[in-house]
Amino acid sequence: MEPFVSEIRMFSFNWAPKGWAKCDGSLMAIAQNNALFALLGVQFGGNGTTTFALPDLRGRAPVHVGVGDRNSPSYSTFKIGALGGTETVSLTQSQMPSHNHLVAASTASGTVKPLVNDIIGAGLNKQNEQPSHIYAPFNPATQVPLAADVVGVQGAGAAHQNCQPSLAINFCIAVQGIFPSRN
Repeated sequence: MEPFVSEIRMFSFNWAPKGWAKCDGSLMAIAQNNALFALLGVQFGGNGTTTFALPDLRGRAPVHVGVGDRNSPSYSTFKIGALGGTETVSLTQSQMPSHNHLVAASTASGTVKPLVNDIIGAGLNKQNEQPSHIYAPFNPATQVPLAADVVGVQGAGAAHQNCQPSLAINFCIAVQGIFPSRN
C-alpha cells in the first residue's frame, strides 16, 4: 500500500526506506520536495523560501494536536509542530509541599527519659566533659539556636530525570506517495 505524503510510521530498523526520511529535524530543499512542503510548510522549521524542516522526534513523545482533557487540572492546547516538556527538571522551593523542620534544643542538662514537652538538651556535661542525658525540660531562657547545617537548606538543586519509560524506535516520514485529499 502506497503511503500518503507526510505520513509518519515507526520502523524497527535504523534506516529510512526508499521514499521515506527519518524524522530527525533535517532541512529539506523545497524545490525537490514541493508536495511535502505543501503539507508541512515551516511548522517544524526552515526558512520557507528554500528550505523546510522535517519533524524531529528524537527524544520526543508524539502527542495529538488539539485541546487536552478539560477535566484535567492542567490541560493544554497542543498546536502542530509545537514542542513541550523537558527531559530534566530542577525542583524549586515553590514546587515542594509546605512543611517545617521545627527542633528545639536547650543548654540545660537532660534526663534519662523524655517527658511531656521536653526538648533536646546539652549533649556533654560541661564540668567534666562526660556524656549527659539528651532530654531537658522546656525553658525559654536556656534555648539556643541550632547550627545552620542542622536545620538549614539542604540539597544541591541539581536537575533530575523527567522521562517516562520509553523504547527507542525509528520514526520516518513519507517524502513520496499519494497526496492526501481532505475528503
